[in-house]
Amino acid sequence: AIDVHHPAPGSQGASYAAVVASLDQKCVKFRTIVTEQGMVDDGRRGATGKVREEIVRTLEESMITLLKDYARHNRFPPKRIIFFRDGVAHNQFQAVTDVEVDQIRRACEIICGTSAPHLVFVVTQMRTRTRLAVKSGGQGGEEWQNVTPGTVVDRDITGGNFEWYMIPHHALQGSARASHYHVLHNDACLTPDELQRFAFDLCHLYGRATKIVSRPAHLYYAHLAAALGPYYDAGYMERDVEHWDVQSMSSHG
Repeated sequence: AIDVHHPAPGSQGASYAAVVASLDQKCVKFRTIVTEQGMVDDGRRGATGKVREEIVRTLEESMITLLKDYARHNRFPPKRIIFFRDGVAHNQFQAVTDVEVDQIRRACEIICGTSAPHLVFVVTQMRTRTRLAVKSGGQGGEEWQNVTPGTVVDRDITGGNFEWYMIPHHALQGSARASHYHVLHNDACLTPDELQRFAFDLCHLYGRATKIVSRPAHLYYAHLAAALGPYYDAGYMERDVEHWDVQSMSSHG
């Protein structure tokens, strides 16, 4: 999984990308790599200067390291990679496919050669306006309630079987927020049911919570590692002493 963390607007701090990979079949042993994101030219007409980059262009190097670690830990390379990407809007899907998916494939070819693992690339969006509820009869008549944890909707309001909404968790307060999943690449030919079940199972593995969480644990770990990225820099206090961040802006999709 990968996530990108951007500092608060107006800050001079850098953005950071974090890649988190599990190294065992039970998905409980993790390896994390954090890299600093560069700035790119503002592509809008008439605009000048630099803007923050959401697309990760250092992913190939990170994936090479992670593939080596996996092979060292298991004594063989992976046969299949299921990659979750956070913080990507619909208008960035093509750029993610062209840049990030391509980098992952190149890294696999470098390490594994002709026996490169199959790749499944899934975008997970949290910032959606979709709310799912069911009607139930009570003493006061019909009322709306949250859906049962584990509910998946992959028709009627989606673009196809490889796009779905899922609510794996109990809402602690108010309406449960559904995560929106988009499969951008699937050369492993996994079925929608297999991918939905796998994503649901990963929501049970977050070590900082005692309950089921709203998205796969790897995305939570990537978000946390990227947010802590500035503190891994030995000179972070001196580099921007007059503009220390008191808040941050994440890149949830």
